[in-house]
Amino acid sequence: VAQYLYGKARATAVGGAASKRDSLVSDVKMLELVELVGILAMFSKTPATHYVRDLFNVTFILASLLFYVASCLTSAPFNDLVLSEATAAALRQEDVLLASQYGIFFAFLCAPVAARGVFQIERVAPAPIAGVLFVGWAGQTLVNTVLVKKLESRLVAALGLGLSAVIVWASFDRAAGGTGWPSVFTYHPIFMTWAFFGAMTPGQLVYREDASLLRFFEGIAKPDLRRSHAVWMALAALFALVAYCCIFAAHFQNGESQLGVGELWSRTLHVALGYPVLAWMVLQTAVGVVKANNLNTSGTRSFAWHGASGKYLLLAAYVVAALGFWLRMNYSNQGGWGIPIKLAFTAVAFALFGFRALPDDLIGVRRLDSDRPAPPPLAVDDLPDANVPPAKDVL
Repeated sequence: VAQYLYGKARATAVGGAASKRDSLVSDVKMLELVELVGILAMFSKTPATHYVRDLFNVTFILASLLFYVASCLTSAPFNDLVLSEATAAALRQEDVLLASQYGIFFAFLCAPVAARGVFQIERVAPAPIAGVLFVGWAGQTLVNTVLVKKLESRLVAALGLGLSAVIVWASFDRAAGGTGWPSVFTYHPIFMTWAFFGAMTPGQLVYREDASLLRFFEGIAKPDLRRSHAVWMALAALFALVAYCCIFAAHFQNGESQLGVGELWSRTLHVALGYPVLAWMVLQTAVGVVKANNLNTSGTRSFAWHGASGKYLLLAAYVVAALGFWLRMNYSNQGGWGIPIKLAFTAVAFALFGFRALPDDLIGVRRLDSDRPAPPPLAVDDLPDANVPPAKDVL
């Protein structure tokens, strides 16, 4: 029914090729958001009260339906855009659709195995399904971003700030596997996440044309952009310092090695990767201060590699953080966070890594500190809107 109604709406749409493409891109982005809302609504704790449990079950069913309908509807604008790109690249549309079908059946094989595997480990329903779907959503959103050649800064910032806010609850709530507010260790993941996901991520977006909400100063002149960037980066450095002090104090209290000696290999790896990232951040911060001082005093541009270095620093931080999400940190409560929470956190880190790693030209990002115009989108041919065979990789 939903596909039929969407097809009727698309059939009555008017406009040229450019407006048609904009409409398709808007549909994909909106359906991505609806999918995310459905996935988040599927996360729930198992309550003891019978009536409340029934309410959660109903919520899970409705959220599942919302996600599934939105995921299926995405196939229509997704296929239109895929086929138009195939035409522009001189590829046969039949071959592209056949390749998409192979992707669909591959997902039909992998998704149930992954979901069942999480159920076997967690033995709690229905949150594991939401965790698996979150990972799939992150991967599909990356694919969609490359296809539509448009990445909105508010999505990237929302993911980073959202994860930073949720991890405060996950760390304080013992029922969720957190270590609770009395433990000094609790504040290490909180402040480290705020450093890289909640501060450094928005701080690297302020130079983008659509990131006005992330700027602390009015105007789009380069000095104003640099000041906003400096505020975010100063917050990131402060949060990282507090996070390191917390983990240092926690190790000292427990008589544990500060370098991960004698620990599980995963914890040792996290430490071995974490120290270079922190040292890199100290260097990056110091160079940023010197660079800003040179610009303010003499107008001299220096350390041209500073921007690229910051990008790769953030990518490395995402990797180290994703590893940290899976460490056993609460030995009194089944080892810490459950699999669904770890999957959700990892999915956000994976999505942000992909968004930051993609070249600006590939995703149509227009930077205010660059003189290069964003590449124009490819025109969409007069293709059928909603009656092409489904070719979306749906979990």
